Amino acid sequence: MELCNRALNKVLSCKEPLKDSESVHIIFDILTCPYLTKNYKMKIVDKLCNHIMLPSSVTKDEFYTQISSHSWFVDWSEVSIKRLLKKKQLRSPY
Repeated sequence: MELCNRALNKVLSCKEPLKDSESVHIIFDILTCPYLTKNYKMKIVDKLCNHIMLPSSVTKDEFYTQISSHSWFVDWSEVSIKRLLKKKQLRSPY
């Protein structure tokens, strides 16, 4: 949870998180992560709604349902955290 909280703080500190690719990736991946409870994810949606202007036609529940019902940037069904961390360590950015 600490890692998620740090990631969320990064998103909330961004001036325009919906225009920042990294922030959008974080939001979508947190909301689709199967290792987090729906209660925790809805708390995140609440915080996001307090900091980000969503269209008035979209409710918090609709936002959560729409985002969490798709695989976005991480396919959690095939994720091996250990493998991802190892791959990240071995890959050079250049």
